[in-house]
Amino acid sequence: MQLTVDSGQLIVIQLAVQFGSADTAVPLRGYGCGQNQLGLKLQGVGRLLILLLTTAIDVVVGNAHPTKKPYQLMKEHTPRILPAEGQGPRSRSAVQTTNNKQQITNNKQQTTNNKQQTTNNKQQTTNNKIMHIPVLKKELIEGLNIVPGGHYLDATVGFGGHSSLILATYSDVKVTAMDRDESALTAAQERLIDYKSDRLSFWQGNFADYQPDSLKFDGIIADLGVNSAQLDIGVRGFSFQHAAKLDMRMDRSQSLTAEKIINHLSERELGDIFYQYGEERFSRRIAKRIVERRPFYSTTDLAGAIASSFPPKYRYGKIHPATRVFQALRIYVNQELESLEKFIATAPQWLKVGGVIGIISFHSLEDRIVKHGFRQGALLEVLTKKPITPEEEEVRNNPRSRSAKLRFARRI
Repeated sequence: MQLTVDSGQLIVIQLAVQFGSADTAVPLRGYGCGQNQLGLKLQGVGRLLILLLTTAIDVVVGNAHPTKKPYQLMKEHTPRILPAEGQGPRSRSAVQTTNNKQQITNNKQQTTNNKQQTTNNKQQTTNNKIMHIPVLKKELIEGLNIVPGGHYLDATVGFGGHSSLILATYSDVKVTAMDRDESALTAAQERLIDYKSDRLSFWQGNFADYQPDSLKFDGIIADLGVNSAQLDIGVRGFSFQHAAKLDMRMDRSQSLTAEKIINHLSERELGDIFYQYGEERFSRRIAKRIVERRPFYSTTDLAGAIASSFPPKYRYGKIHPATRVFQALRIYVNQELESLEKFIATAPQWLKVGGVIGIISFHSLEDRIVKHGFRQGALLEVLTKKPITPEEEEVRNNPRSRSAKLRFARRI
């Protein structure tokens, strides 16, 4: 491009080159260039200086804008970058509208999915209530060595899972089923209704108090602790996942509840319970916080107070801070460990010679009692030096089975 400029304009161009950059273009008009424009890349101080100088030159040659300030000229000379095709204001608005509609559609779909998931969860909970999944079922049946015509005692029938497996082995096998929980016993009766009454009998009560008189069994089983359905039924108060009264009674005819323990025992007594039955290392801190804030009447309120007593870095571990305290309360309310000790001491007397007893435990306190009870039993021979645990596939299908331990002993 041919440019004819005088000395003053040449100074302007040279200054433009000196302060130039690749960011901003400012056109310098004419001065012998006709309609051509020279686009110089400027920014910052250099750009403003060039505009001031060009304004001065315009005054000399008669092209000045006496009513306009330099910054107004800067605004005028700033080139407009036209949007690409399809990207103008109207196009952007249309795109935004389309995106908004798509987002609304996605939100509706997510809401539908959430509702479906909620429905599935409710259905799964209902199924769990009716069809409690028995743990270590294959290992338990094999270890019992069931014989045709044998008579077996299910000391914790729950929802009848293990009893149904025993009854299915031979057509003449008999089962005596018992449980402390009236609701569980009713559910077991419904599940096992197809079996004849001469093969199946029920008894409600604590297995430590059972008196078989002269009856002898070919095998005895016990699945300790609380079952999945009891945890899922919120009104029982076993779980802090549901807002419910602090009950935790397996036998609802007894008067002692978790609420009475929490609201009436001393700080020291509560700390002892949490440490002895829950192996909770923050037992004293938790007991102090509970006494400061009580009374408590719901599971969720108590769980919140327990969590707040933990140091912040321990509040978000693999298990909820209230887990061990709730275990301790349940064990204490139902006197589970004392009942287990009495049961293991007397149950071997109910076995025929050669009969097998198998017990499934879910935490170290129970397993310790079972292990030592079998070893110290004068009428028993230990069959499992180490406890039998679930296989990986079972744990995947039933995560609550992960802590289960099964031990066997035989009557000698």
